Amino acid sequence: MRLNNVSTETSIQLVIIMSIITSVMTIAFIIAYTTTSISDVSFFGFFQWLFNMFQSLRTEMADEPTLPWLILLLVVGSYIGFIGAIISRYTAITRFNSGLNVKYINFLDGRIEFFFTRPEYNIVCAYSDVEKLYMDIQSTLVHTKHGSHIVFQQLNLTFKILNGKEFKLSNTTSSPMKLIYKIIDWTRGVQNFDYGFSGYGEIEDYKEKIDKYLQSGYKDIVGKDGEAKLKWLSIIFFIIGSFFIFSFKDIFTTMVTDPAIGFMLIPFSIFFVLSFIFDIILVVDKIRDNNFRGRNG
Repeated sequence: MRLNNVSTETSIQLVIIMSIITSVMTIAFIIAYTTTSISDVSFFGFFQWLFNMFQSLRTEMADEPTLPWLILLLVVGSYIGFIGAIISRYTAITRFNSGLNVKYINFLDGRIEFFFTRPEYNIVCAYSDVEKLYMDIQSTLVHTKHGSHIVFQQLNLTFKILNGKEFKLSNTTSSPMKLIYKIIDWTRGVQNFDYGFSGYGEIEDYKEKIDKYLQSGYKDIVGKDGEAKLKWLSIIFFIIGSFFIFSFKDIFTTMVTDPAIGFMLIPFSIFFVLSFIFDIILVVDKIRDNNFRGRNG
């Protein structure tokens, strides 16, 4: 398994997100421009059209004079954010490559390969040569309309080799538990393995899964917190689907007999489909848990 040294500063995730946002806005602007301004399709004409659109927006929203400026700030801010994300990542990568850092690690059968920004310092060692491995799960706080939640930010690994050398590596991933399970599997030959949480503190769901896996080798599909959420989502989605079907049963009868508008059933059926998917996940997880407990007493 190869694990790249990718921190939140050097990750390309923010650049991709900002590029998607700005691309969607740009395409929408171009389509609107070519559709409404056929007489003057040019580069400068496009910006003149944008200015006229902004002026029209101010006129239509005279009762809310700050709203057009907020919209303009949001649009311009998105493009500035995209450029800023590119510059920030380029600066972080340049700074990273200018020093002696671990570029990536290869976990192989019986050995670990450490590759550095300067190839002459690359080393290979056995798992037994790693005196200690500490896995730091860094968390951050995300604010939503439903409150604040502690979520995963990045994974930090610190390797201490028998000769006293210490190497550090960070990694951002969209599937943190999957990566954590892999790291635990590959490093079982390490003499001393430990983990902890930093940043905004412990993520209960992660801790529960890691402790269970370290003690018994069992991988949870969902933890207790996730299980409770899936149960409630299953119930709520089933109720929503039932409500729509029974409230509009006459319309649904027409839809079924008329294929031309039958596609309108899809949004309502999605609630039922998701409800049963959640149930299947919970049932499979419970069966796996029971089978594991049965095999291990």
